[in-house]
Amino acid sequence: MAIDIGKLYAIIGADTSQFDKKMKGLGKRLSAVGKKLTMRLTLPLIALAGAAVKAGADFEYAMRNAWAVTGEGEKALADMTAKAREMGATTIFSAKQAGDAMYFMASAGWDSKKMADAIKPTLDLAAATQSDLAFATEAVISSMNQFQISTKETGRVTNVFAAAIMGSQATLEKLKISMTYIGPMA
Repeated sequence: MAIDIGKLYAIIGADTSQFDKKMKGLGKRLSAVGKKLTMRLTLPLIALAGAAVKAGADFEYAMRNAWAVTGEGEKALADMTAKAREMGATTIFSAKQAGDAMYFMASAGWDSKKMADAIKPTLDLAAATQSDLAFATEAVISSMNQFQISTKETGRVTNVFAAAIMGSQATLEKLKISMTYIGPMA
């Protein structure tokens, strides 16, 4: 019986060493797979974080540009930034795009209060007419300045533009061009 047990022990010992080798090999392969998965998950997460930081920096840059043109104090920057963030949350445009539109408004001599009045209707016009936001902003600014219309009336002006475009073959570009000819006669 001792011989049989010895043989049994030797066989089990040999089988265990083979099992150990296979398990070590499996462990190495699983470790390599784990490293690959980590890299495949970590790199996109790092890229996503980088994109978020860049978007935040781009927004901050747009707001500081618009604010610098106004020449107003820090409170104006805070108000403009809050308004741009609100527009980013409630329209199809990002806060950065709203900040860019504010820059065009500031470049036309509008202060932060005028921008606050005009930004939402301007964004709505660009969205409704599927126009480029910069172009829509320029069209609104030039028409309102040309006819000396208060920015509190921006919604009315943009509604007239949208109605004219929706009810005809007109585009915002065609309307803007026609305003340069009609404006002086009005």
